[in-house]
Amino acid sequence: MSRFNVTMLEEAVEDVLIGKQFYEESEEGVGVYFAASALADITSLSI
Repeated sequence: MSRFNVTMLEEAVEDVLIGKQFYEESEEGVGVYFAASALADITSLSI
């Protein structure tokens, strides 16, 4: 199985943080779930 390096641009990190804040304002805990899910998906791209 090949592995690849995935680099997140600063803009992408900012987008995740903005999304986290947006969802957290909707309901407490949802923003944290969003950020964790997004980062897990991004991390899985290296596989």
